[in-house]
Amino acid sequence: MSREKGIYLILCSLILSYIIIRSIHVPLVHDEVATYVHFIVPGEFIPGQSLVDANNHHLNSLLSVVSYRLFGLNSLGLRLPNVFFFIILAVYTWGFSRRFKNPLIQWAFILSIIGSHYLIEFYGLCRGYGIAMACFNAALYYIHRFADEEGLGSFLGFLLCTLLCLSASLTFLFPSLILFALSMYFLMSKKRALVFYLLALLGIVLLYSAISVSLWLKSGGALYYGAEGSFWEKTVGTLSRLLVGENLVSPYVFTIMALFVLGSTVSSLIRIFDRTVLKKHILHLVFLGSLIGIFLSHYLMGTHYPEDRVALYLFPLLIGALLMSIEERVHVSTWIRWTVLILFYFPIHFLMNMNTSHVDFWFRERIPDTFYQSIEDFEVQTNRPPTVSGYHTTALTYFMNANLHGYDVPALLSNGFPNESADFIITRINEDSLSFADHQVVHVDKVSGNKLWRRVKPLAWKMIDEVSNIQPEHKNEFFEMMRLKVDANSHYIIDVTLDYQDVMPPSKIHLVMSMKDEQGQDLQYVPYELHWRRPFPDSPISTTLYADGSGEKEDELVVYLWNIQKHLI
Repeated sequence: MSREKGIYLILCSLILSYIIIRSIHVPLVHDEVATYVHFIVPGEFIPGQSLVDANNHHLNSLLSVVSYRLFGLNSLGLRLPNVFFFIILAVYTWGFSRRFKNPLIQWAFILSIIGSHYLIEFYGLCRGYGIAMACFNAALYYIHRFADEEGLGSFLGFLLCTLLCLSASLTFLFPSLILFALSMYFLMSKKRALVFYLLALLGIVLLYSAISVSLWLKSGGALYYGAEGSFWEKTVGTLSRLLVGENLVSPYVFTIMALFVLGSTVSSLIRIFDRTVLKKHILHLVFLGSLIGIFLSHYLMGTHYPEDRVALYLFPLLIGALLMSIEERVHVSTWIRWTVLILFYFPIHFLMNMNTSHVDFWFRERIPDTFYQSIEDFEVQTNRPPTVSGYHTTALTYFMNANLHGYDVPALLSNGFPNESADFIITRINEDSLSFADHQVVHVDKVSGNKLWRRVKPLAWKMIDEVSNIQPEHKNEFFEMMRLKVDANSHYIIDVTLDYQDVMPPSKIHLVMSMKDEQGQDLQYVPYELHWRRPFPDSPISTTLYADGSGEKEDELVVYLWNIQKHLI
C-alpha cells in the first residue's frame, strides 16, 4: 500500500467513526421519522402501492425496512444502510481522483467530497441523498472508464450505479439522463456485442420507469419541496450556505467557479465530437445539461428551483469539472494549479462544524432532554398528565426521541398551534415573535434556540366522565369509546390508556378525538396514530389529547378508534 493510500484509509476510517457516533447520538429529524412512519413500519415503499410522497427514497426505504426488522427500532439501526454507503463513496471518490495527474488537484477533489460536512451528514441519516451521492460518484467513475476502455464491466457498472442512484433519489434524474445519453454515444461509436445493446435497452426501460415515477409524484402533488424565488436565491444561495456556511462571499465564489466551467465547456463545443475532447468534458456537459434541465423544468412544468439537498448533485459535477479545466491549463500556466487551494476550505469548515448533537440543516428540530424532563415532572407536581402544543413538523421528532430515550410524555398536538390552553408550548427559533401572557419560558435550547413555555397557573381540571371498556375481538372499522354533550365554551382533555392485541406489521389504527356540531360535522378533528407509536405489539399506550369547544351553545365530544384496514384487533 502506498503512503498516500494509507493516509486516505486513515482519513476515511476517522470520518466513518464520526458518522457512526453521529448515527447513534444525533436525534432523528422529521423526514427520518416520516420515512419510518409511512414506509418502514408498514413495509410499503413500492411506487403505486405506497403513499404518494417524495419523502419515499425507495432504495433507502427498502434497506431501512430490512435493517429495522433485523435490529429493531434504534437510531443506528435505521441509519445503518447509509453508514455503509459512505464506504462506497470513499472507494469511488478515491477511484475518480486517480483521473487527475497532479497530486494537489487529486487531494483538492478528495477533500472537497469527503471533506464536505453537509454531504457527510447524510451518511448518518435515514435518507436517500447520501446513498444517491455514493452511487452517482460511482456512475461518474464507470462512465469515464467506459469512455476509456469500452469494456462490458464498465458499462454494466455505470448502468447499475445509475439505477441505484435514481432508486435512492429521483432528484438525480437530470444528470442521469445526460450521462446515459453520453454512454449511448460511446456505445454507438464502434461495433459491439449483442449484450451491450440488450443492456442499453434495459437502461432505457429503467430511465423510463424513473420518469414515470416522477410524473406519478407530480400528479399526486408530491413534488412540493421548495418555494417561489429566483435560481440565485433558492439554488445558489441555499446550496452555498449549507456547503460552506452563512457568508456573503460564497455564492459569488461558486458562481465564478461555474462560469469558469461553463466558459471551458462552450470553448470546447466546436470540438466536442472529437472523442478525446469529449472524454475530458463529460462532467462539463452534465453540469451544463443539468442547469438547462432545471430551467426548462421550472418554465415548462412549473416546478420550483431545486433548493439545498435537492440540488446536491450539482456539487460534485462543479468540483470535478472545475478541477479538470484547471488541470487542462496547468501546462500553459503552472500557477493556475494553486487556485485549487480555495477548495481546502471544505475540510476546515468540516472541523469547525463537527458535532454529535444535531444536523446542521435540521437544527431547529432538536428537542433537548431538559424539555422532556420538565414535561415528565408536571404529572408528579400536579397529579394529572400534561398537554403539549407545538408546530406540526415538531410532533414526529418529539415523539420518536421520547420513545427512543424512554421518556413518558403525552402527544405533542399541532391543532390550534400555539394553543394557549395547553400546559406546555414548544416554539422554534423562527417563532421568536410569539409570546404568551399565561406562560413563561422555562427552558431554551442553546443549539436550536427552541423554547419550552409552561403555564404559570395550570387550568382547573374537572372530571366529567370516566370509561373503562373491555371488548372482545372485532374487525369493525369504527369503535366508539365515548360520546358526550358538552359546554361549547370549555377546553377538553382526554387521558387515554389503550391495550390491544395486534399483528406485525401493525394495523393502521387511529385514536380520534372529535368535537362535533349539532349536525354531526367535525368542528375539531384530533387524530392520534397508534400503529407506529407502540414500541412493541403487545405494549399499552397512553397519551392525552385535547380540543377546544366552538364557543357556541353546546358541542358533542366523541372519542373513537378508527380501524382503517379492518383487521382483527
